[in-house]
Amino acid sequence: MTESLHHTVEELYSDRVKRTGPARMGDPRRSASYISFLAGFPDPASLPKGDVVEATRMALERDGEWVLQYGASRGYGRLVDELLIKLRRDQGIEASVENLLITNGASQGLDILTQALCDPGDVIISEEPTWSGAVQTFRAAGAEVVTVPLDAHGTDVDALERELKGLADSGRRAKMFYTIPNFQNPTGVTTPLDRRRRIVELAHEYGFVVVEDDAYSDLRYRGERVPTIYSLDDRGMVAYLSTFSKIMAAGVRLG
Repeated sequence: MTESLHHTVEELYSDRVKRTGPARMGDPRRSASYISFLAGFPDPASLPKGDVVEATRMALERDGEWVLQYGASRGYGRLVDELLIKLRRDQGIEASVENLLITNGASQGLDILTQALCDPGDVIISEEPTWSGAVQTFRAAGAEVVTVPLDAHGTDVDALERELKGLADSGRRAKMFYTIPNFQNPTGVTTPLDRRRRIVELAHEYGFVVVEDDAYSDLRYRGERVPTIYSLDDRGMVAYLSTFSKIMAAGVRLG
């Protein structure tokens, strides 16, 4: 007599799904009842609800059904043009249309970079502590995450250099270094200009991509802006991520 088999979909999961684990966030409305450091939730009272409603009305009246249709793969052209102006004005970044990609939040941009650069077993260096979503993305890709500490002045670049040298001595290399240089999540520190320059020098020397996650630079209330790591690089070894989630609407998912 043949024994009945009871298969489940879980046994078909890929290794990537098994590495990803459970969802990071439940009901975001719960964040309104406390100060959440989980995902950089913006204060709901600061979000421009009225302006978004008016902009939506204007866009629908002006462009009609095309607002609701599929868009260009690299992003809405007028948005790209405005972003190029903003990057030049606020971040000192000289870019062209070919350098820019609109994503489903900066988190999708990070996922695209990780998939483009890393195979299972590759090394990614990250600050510690850091944003939990980045760690989940790296682990889902099967990467080995090596960490370097932060101090009161941001990334410990001496520790970063030691890790890079140790990898090189063992015949390995890092594919990426992930950093949040402005108002780092969760520590809040900002990496100064001299350390940013050193990070670029190390990227050139050891051949890895710096992933500069600049989600918080538009939230500066005092002091002078520090040049982006991207603007200090002349060899294409820095990828710059940013988002509208903290200043306009996290739910719109624009990065």
